[in-house]
Amino acid sequence: MIIDLALEKGMSESPLTQDTDKSADDDPWEEKIKALDKNKDGFIDKTEVRIEQIHKIGSFLTRTLHKYINKIENCNV
Repeated sequence: MIIDLALEKGMSESPLTQDTDKSADDDPWEEKIKALDKNKDGFIDKTEVRIEQIHKIGSFLTRTLHKYINKIENCNV
């Protein structure tokens, strides 16, 4: 009813109400959750979380180790 009245008065849809932003369709969290779901069952179980933790810890330890090795190599003792 309200829409019909607006159309009779020559009013059209405001461009501000049109959803032209499609970035909401790209959910970064959904992609991260899918990446954690190794067996693709739609759930993240504790084993999948542990695997991710081990990868992150291993990556951190590797970076830290390389940083200290570089410091030692650059030391003029």
